[in-house]
Amino acid sequence: MTLPDGQSGDANRLQQCVIGLVHGPAERARMASTLRGRSLEVIFVDRVAELRDAVMQARLPIAAIILEVRDADGRPVHEIVEDLHAGGTGTPLVAYCRPGAEHSSDIRSLVLAGAHQLLFHGIDDTGIALRHILEAAQQASVSERAAEELMRVVPRKLATFVSHVTRYPATQRVSQVADALGYHRKTLVNHCAQVGFLSPHELLCWCRLAVAGELMARSCRTIESIAHQLDFSSDTGLRNMMKRYTGLKASEVRERGGARCVVAAMRRQLPATAERSKAG
Repeated sequence: MTLPDGQSGDANRLQQCVIGLVHGPAERARMASTLRGRSLEVIFVDRVAELRDAVMQARLPIAAIILEVRDADGRPVHEIVEDLHAGGTGTPLVAYCRPGAEHSSDIRSLVLAGAHQLLFHGIDDTGIALRHILEAAQQASVSERAAEELMRVVPRKLATFVSHVTRYPATQRVSQVADALGYHRKTLVNHCAQVGFLSPHELLCWCRLAVAGELMARSCRTIESIAHQLDFSSDTGLRNMMKRYTGLKASEVRERGGARCVVAAMRRQLPATAERSKAG
């Protein structure tokens, strides 16, 4: 995520929650011991209906939802994963699975429904391993949301570019994107020119800012930690780029919707040819 660290005094108040459709008391205890004390409220439920209620009634922003493949009544949970995913909430969804071929069908259903990460009973459901899984799930969710917002204005011809940079937002050079996609750098320049769009470098910057904005809006992370994760030179470097490109302070982007706010600013700066190309 990175999960918020517990702090003293007023800063130790709860900032987010994790909801778990997790049955066993031992599993619940392992997760709770890892997550509590990190400015997180941990809420456990047994059934799909209870999970829906917990999501609707959550008084804190939801940092992640962890779901066993079936609820306490034996009902598969992949349908609610589909609902949560389709709802566009941007909530990281983690499938909590038991290893073994006999469970492969349920695991596959959860992955196809849109789970961002897999977590396995008795293997990585405690300590630093659990925290890393939740962080990876949030990164996947944030990248997904940023890409969705960007593709509202970016021509389809550049979809693979957007997908790569939002998945690997620490990327700083167009040549790195070209190498990863198996293109020559000039090919990316030509692709942008053909659709009358921004240059590859400008698009790269907008993609990174969309991810940064989404992290700001959907987590309690500091700007410093987000800048470090995305390989900006400093938090000042991220703040300055955000202001230069969007006209907004980082705090304003956080308050106004993250990636959606960034992409709205991007749309205002697009050349008319790009708007016509997207519309076509």
